[in-house]
Order: sequence, then structure tokens, then C-alpha cells
Amino acid sequence: MGGTPALLQVSRSGGVFALDAAGHYARIRGSLGIPPADAVHLACNAQAGTDLFLTNDKRLVGKIIPGIQFIATLDSQFF
Repeated sequence: MGGTPALLQVSRSGGVFALDAAGHYARIRGSLGIPPADAVHLACNAQAGTDLFLTNDKRLVGKIIPGIQFIATLDSQFF
């Protein structure tokens, strides 16, 4: 810490979490062929046990990702 900007502190702790999500990332990239940046987001959320993953990317809707209950677009009608 000692004078380190808060953004860098968050970034460092996020790296550890990303390492925990490596297994999810490998499965997502290997079986679904999702682009790397999207796979990182999905893997981190799968590791966290996300209930609802909201995205603008309609290509991700309907994908089955263990650890994520639902993937929906921001314009989805839930009710």
C-alpha cells in the first residue's frame, strides 16, 4: 500500500482471483471457443458463483457455463 493508488491495489488483488479462475477459463475457451476477453469475464464470474451475468453481447446468451446460473442481455425481459 504505502502510497500505491487504489486502482493498482484492486488490480493486484484481482490477479489472484483470476488465477483461481484458470480452470474455468480453460474449459470455456476449450469447449466453447469464446474469445479470450469474454472468457476471462465469464471465468471470473463462474469462479464467484454468479447468479446473473448481464452482457451486451448476444453471442453469449444461452451458453452453459458451470458456476453461472443465467446469462442475459441488458434488454432481456424477465417478467
